[in-house]
Amino acid sequence: MLVFLFRLILILLILYFIRTALRRLLGAASASRMPRQDRNRVIRGTMMKDPVCGTYVDTQASIRMNRNGKDFYFCSEACRRRFAAG
Repeated sequence: MLVFLFRLILILLILYFIRTALRRLLGAASASRMPRQDRNRVIRGTMMKDPVCGTYVDTQASIRMNRNGKDFYFCSEACRRRFAAG
């Protein structure tokens, strides 16, 4: 009976250390990912809101229009035309 308890305790300790090692490995891998609030951030530039449809677009990859010295950014040519017409 004593041998059985010793083996059971040994197996539980081994499982505990395996679980701890896996948590550390997985924790290190997930720490290298971007934080939750930065996942949608665009690397190339800044995000601005399209004044017509409300979509956020990358300022470097979007369609831009300057009106009265202020830049506006659009997700599509259709949104730019609607803004220019209105």
